Amino acid sequence: MLIIKGKRKEIYEKIAKNSDETVALIKVKPSIKLLAHLLSETKVKKIYFTPGILKTVNPNVLEAIRKVNVHFQIYTVKRGAPYRLPTGMIKKVMMMIKKGYDVKTACEKNGVPRRTFYYRIKKMKINLKNK
Repeated sequence: MLIIKGKRKEIYEKIAKNSDETVALIKVKPSIKLLAHLLSETKVKKIYFTPGILKTVNPNVLEAIRKVNVHFQIYTVKRGAPYRLPTGMIKKVMMMIKKGYDVKTACEKNGVPRRTFYYRIKKMKINLKNK
């Protein structure tokens, strides 16, 4: 996968070195000239855009890309720092709650802060009241 990011000069050099690539990920706001250069100098048939970058691309340009049989998709990544507590720890607390422990005791026995526990089950879309 050809990752397009950085300064324009570096991008054009990278495109020249990777002319056999068939997939590209664009992480900078592409100009029409850049896209034209990418499509003419490589064998790219699929382009991934980050959601923010895709918003900056003119819809007419996207339609032109489609007409030359190049597919594009949104490339999403999870933002932010990774969780410090693995999901397994949260599941252990959940199992203890199912066995009859209260949240405070279950969290203390597993070394999980209550606030973190509630935050994670909210993110996991788990309803404690039904459990």
